[in-house]
Amino acid sequence: MRTSDQLSQTLSMLEEKLDALSTEFHNSSSLAKVRELRSIAEDLKDQIKNSKKAAKKDAGLYQQIFEKAPIGIIHFDQEGIIDASNEMFIRILGTSRENLLGLNIFNLENEEVKQGMVEALQGKSTKYEGQYTSITSGKRLPVRAEFHPDYNNNGELTGGITMLEDITERYEAEKKIAQSEERYRTLFEQNQSVMMLIDADDGSIYNANSAAIKYYGWTKEEITQMKISDINILPADKVREEMERARKENRSLFHFKHRLANGEIRDVEVYSGMIFIDEN
Repeated sequence: MRTSDQLSQTLSMLEEKLDALSTEFHNSSSLAKVRELRSIAEDLKDQIKNSKKAAKKDAGLYQQIFEKAPIGIIHFDQEGIIDASNEMFIRILGTSRENLLGLNIFNLENEEVKQGMVEALQGKSTKYEGQYTSITSGKRLPVRAEFHPDYNNNGELTGGITMLEDITERYEAEKKIAQSEERYRTLFEQNQSVMMLIDADDGSIYNANSAAIKYYGWTKEEITQMKISDINILPADKVREEMERARKENRSLFHFKHRLANGEIRDVEVYSGMIFIDEN
């Protein structure tokens, strides 16, 4: 594919040839043909001029997108040298344009990130998510990165692109959720009161704490394969009636008879409350 500059040069050479032909030919039919070719050349010149304007406009638009993108973006050439970066990439890593441009990706210390950029130079698109430490600033943070090959208009591989996103907020939120889950798990497992998590729809026992295992006498593997109807000796319809009565009376206390693993029947007080697990 020829560039507009190359086409302009070719058209200039064509016009020079047409000028020569105009002086060479004297009959009207030949001159008419030359004029027709000159008209075509003029039309092509106008098209090229317009295409240059459009290309310049597109280039400016792409430059604005590159600079104002909400994620960090860098470009590196076939030798692995970073030759362009937007401001967001610099801000995310807490570095400077001077320290970043000219950096060779083969000098990166994070092997997974380095591998992703190397594979981009091999025509592959990959992703990375995890901790990253900048070698130019020393800043360490959780990131999500995508690595893509870059091609020119002829479809030739000319380098690669890395898009970087700071996921610190998401990482911290997930960390807090995990810590909260661990706290509640500890409160559940180590509580001296008998506690079980039961599916409100079918009565399946989702989980049971150590106190419940000790009280009922089944192993955790056994009790989590059971339903509450295997323990509560009341018929299922009677259990539902009792729960409906408690709901109308706005109370969470129930009196039931429960069967233990050894066959013993005991009177129990059950305190019930709703919690949500995995959107259930």
